Amino acid sequence: MLGWAEHTLEDNPRYFRRRRGGQLCQLAGAAAAGAIVCGTDLTIGWGSVDLWTTPLDEVEAHVRALRPSVMFLPARPKSDDWAIISLGEPEIVSRAAVQRRLDDLVAQSYPEWRHGPSSWTCTALLVRHGKSAEEFGLVEPEPLVGDAILGAIANDPEVHAAFVREDPALPETAYELARQRLLAQERLGIPPENRVVLFSGQVEGLLTFPLTRSPFDPDAALALLRRQLRPYREFAEVVLQQALRDFPVRYVTLEQLREAARASAV
Repeated sequence: MLGWAEHTLEDNPRYFRRRRGGQLCQLAGAAAAGAIVCGTDLTIGWGSVDLWTTPLDEVEAHVRALRPSVMFLPARPKSDDWAIISLGEPEIVSRAAVQRRLDDLVAQSYPEWRHGPSSWTCTALLVRHGKSAEEFGLVEPEPLVGDAILGAIANDPEVHAAFVREDPALPETAYELARQRLLAQERLGIPPENRVVLFSGQVEGLLTFPLTRSPFDPDAALALLRRQLRPYREFAEVVLQQALRDFPVRYVTLEQLREAARASAV
């Protein structure tokens, strides 16, 4: 905890000058400052591991096993949310709030050391940018829904081949793409009620006109949609139900259209 010394080049760029004696609190505060914005990983821990000879992944495994400990890292790949993990459930916060939370934690967890009643227990701290809490298995994987499902199966060989062959002038190619997408989702274990054929942008393009016609007639709108979906043959109802479920805009007429679809299915 004690005996560190801080040196600086501020007074003379050629020579380090000792500014003051340092404690762990000063080192931790300096290391944490701007760590999120600058993308800097940070590790604070203790033990007898030789840092010069031990592989970095073994050092990290050692520090992660220490208690008490706190870990800051992205919640999921390509996510703006971050996870703060100590004991109990991970806390998910926005990236904008992470730096302040990190600064507050460092100030609280590493106070200036004083012998006697003010002594404190060291807390291990890790900040990671390159790997998410989901990849570490620290948060539950986000369930695949909507566009994420279609993204997950995009590289399936059969789906990709059907996508390349799709031609708006050839209805049978749209049918084949729908068939391959549904088969790929079945192989992936996606429940039937969650399977999708169209991306959200396609759903919006399909439903916007029928939903905004004035005066609105739900039965006429439903008949129009079913005519448009005839190229999907036996999958037409699957596409319709997905569109009614996943339409991204709340129109007053949407629930009327859903009700008409439920009534016609009985």
